[in-house]
Amino acid sequence: MGIVNRRILSFFILLFYSIVLFSPMKVSAEENLPTRVINVVYDDSGSMIRTHQNNVDTWCQAKYSMEVFAAMLGERDTMNVYVMSDYDHGQTSAPPRLSLSGSDGSEANVAKVHNMITAAGNTPFNAVRKAYNDLANASADEKWLVILTDGAFEDGAFTNQQVDEYLSVKDEDINVMFMGMGADAADITASDEKHIYSEKAQNNAQILEKITQICTRIFNSNKLQVDVSSGDFSFDIPMSEIVVFAQGDGVSIDGITDGNGSHISPDKKPVNVRYSETPSSKGYTEFIVDDKLNGYIATFRGDFAPGHYTANVNAAQTVEVYYKPNVEIMLYLVDSEGQEVPYTDGVRSGDYEVKFGFVKAGTNEKVTQSTLLGDVKYDGAISFNHEEEKPCAN
Repeated sequence: MGIVNRRILSFFILLFYSIVLFSPMKVSAEENLPTRVINVVYDDSGSMIRTHQNNVDTWCQAKYSMEVFAAMLGERDTMNVYVMSDYDHGQTSAPPRLSLSGSDGSEANVAKVHNMITAAGNTPFNAVRKAYNDLANASADEKWLVILTDGAFEDGAFTNQQVDEYLSVKDEDINVMFMGMGADAADITASDEKHIYSEKAQNNAQILEKITQICTRIFNSNKLQVDVSSGDFSFDIPMSEIVVFAQGDGVSIDGITDGNGSHISPDKKPVNVRYSETPSSKGYTEFIVDDKLNGYIATFRGDFAPGHYTANVNAAQTVEVYYKPNVEIMLYLVDSEGQEVPYTDGVRSGDYEVKFGFVKAGTNEKVTQSTLLGDVKYDGAISFNHEEEKPCAN
């Protein structure tokens, strides 16, 4: 924790006190959510339907996962889907097959993905190039290039090393998420420093799980522990959003109940995500459909106090609950006697400690130690006449 002397204090009063102390930095307040563009490269190659002389349901798993992805788009999110078969035979200029806007609502976006039927071609890297170039020219607070594939690009002619080389010179503001599906999928070198991430589903049963993990990273959400049999879950910090994802034959979501027994309805009716029945426009006569893929996703937005809740779910085989915290970071002063300086009292000359902490969004109500927030460390610095003074942290 840095000690603020009298010279620095005058600057602190001018800037920190008048701006920061009265306006805590938002972390997840709805009005300050970032704009986000997500360009998804979707592998619809023939090997998603039949590989090594065997019919597989990779196409069905991946298509269902894409519906889940579309259902989780936020109000300020845009998702463009680039289908690999559109870039066969050297094609480079095809536009995205789908452009989804979070403001259109989950039901409309899921329907567009569900109704998309593609040609099932090869695995051209040009699809990645096109999605990347469009993303580089886009304007957004966050940019994501998501690549979903079950094989090597250009049937092995475009090596993993070449993929790494291409991504190594990407723009700094573009995040890359690579998802390999199956043992034959290409591998890339992940690098947190360069914002290049990689997931791999070793078998088709892992595809959906990996996709939901990807969603939590891209959409900045996290998953709570939930009792599938009772639907019970709890959290120890204020929340601004709760998403319930329930799967099973004949499953339904009837809202959530808080610890006082009050019923809470979702913002809109839960959206259904469901297996597709047609793998390709090429008219395959033999293919596998996984008809167990069925679920509902319900989104609840508001001011949710810490406590115990119950997801009112029927006929569910699995239940997952995702959340977004409703907290902000605040800076405040503590005097030489260890007392916090009230905002209304002004700041007198003297020595002070700068402290940091979480508060409930829009208030000065402190958020106590939380297992969900983890072991938080704060960093800060005070500058005076364009020169950095003592750093402050706690």
